[in-house]
Amino acid sequence: MLDLMNHQAGFDEMPLYKKGDKSDLEEQFRDYQPIQSFEPGTTTSYSNFSTALVSYIVERISGQKYADYVHEHVFEPLEMDRTAILPDLSDNAYVQEKRKEDKGYDDQGKLLGDTPFKLWMYPVGGAVGTLGDLQKFAQALLERKTLFHRPETWTELYSTTSTHPGTDIVRNAHGFWASHYGVTLLGHSGNADGFSSYLYLDLKNGIGQVILTNQLYEQVYNVQMPELIFGKMQTVSEATKKQFKSGSYHYLRSYNRGPLSFMLMIPGAIQKINKVSDQPDLLSTFWTIDRSQGADRLEFGVLNAERISDSVLFRHYLVVFLGALALVFALGNVLISFLIGGFRLILRKAKSSVPRSWKVWNCLTSLGMILFAGNLILLLLAAMNQDYSIVQSWRYILFAGLGLFLAGCAVYPLFSKTRKDLGKGRLFLTVLTSLSALAIVANILYWSLYQFWVM
Repeated sequence: MLDLMNHQAGFDEMPLYKKGDKSDLEEQFRDYQPIQSFEPGTTTSYSNFSTALVSYIVERISGQKYADYVHEHVFEPLEMDRTAILPDLSDNAYVQEKRKEDKGYDDQGKLLGDTPFKLWMYPVGGAVGTLGDLQKFAQALLERKTLFHRPETWTELYSTTSTHPGTDIVRNAHGFWASHYGVTLLGHSGNADGFSSYLYLDLKNGIGQVILTNQLYEQVYNVQMPELIFGKMQTVSEATKKQFKSGSYHYLRSYNRGPLSFMLMIPGAIQKINKVSDQPDLLSTFWTIDRSQGADRLEFGVLNAERISDSVLFRHYLVVFLGALALVFALGNVLISFLIGGFRLILRKAKSSVPRSWKVWNCLTSLGMILFAGNLILLLLAAMNQDYSIVQSWRYILFAGLGLFLAGCAVYPLFSKTRKDLGKGRLFLTVLTSLSALAIVANILYWSLYQFWVM
């Protein structure tokens, strides 16, 4: 349970935005579970899935629906009468109506429209309410009253459950993240398209701060204002900077294995960092370095970034490069075949002596490669736009089918009698077509695109 609270259960990222409006937690987990890429307790990586799983545990232990439990034990005792938590906000008529009036903006200040930007998996990021209600919640946490009756429960709640590796610096306390300003704060933040929220608790001095903004990743109020109250935010130490090793890094709050791991190839997913001073984000935040897991990890508050070895990076790019070459070849092959066929038809030239079965094989193999690329490009575009509505099992069934089909096409010429009737040029083209098909199969296997059952 602590691994879930500390976001150390080892789960990969999950899609934030997908079609669906379910409030049945058990049904959600039957439909989707992310891959568990790391041993529990070894890797800190913010996990919305872990939060949803904790909510399901609350349901199983209490015997109540999660929304009912929260209303009975949190909202009603604190008189938070303007907060809802169900996906459709039907548990609070006032919130349901007022939510329609909200306007959200992206991190560039662009109006996003009227779409309710709620996260896909209930109840993650699902509480919608007023600043006044959030203040009531923060006040109860500060004053240590109402929510729990025994003092020892409050003491346990705020006790440290996770530290930065190799230090005694607080990282997490039963789900509350630590932020280090002039004093150590406990709290939590949230960001979704169009909105951001922060809750800070200075337990030592009995001071809290709550912030709501209608802009994604808003910086002035969410980052600079707390410094006016709690002192300057602590940043990376000089000693840590000196330990930093240049290289290629990727955030482990990602899809590290399985059929979504191809997202590592999205521009920006892997960053080349030569020195700390090249990255403003590294200079303005607090982090430490951990080498206990076999690779350099930059340990931030809620997540970490791992250094990728040159050999692994080379392998990633080699597989993608071969797949790209195969696609270029397939497009050229189909285009040239159609042009030659068209010219022969227009000029009424004699039929080609090339066996018809070879032509069909060559065309179908190339079309199979193009179909693979089209399906993958759609998924990449969806991922870059954070719209996972098209990420469906059938797309991966298609990948699996294409993998089998192209593997068969690649070896077909070895058993075909027609190869004896081909000239040197056609034989060379046959080899290129087969190798290209194998390059696509290699990508399907390497990026686990055949694992439709995971989706």
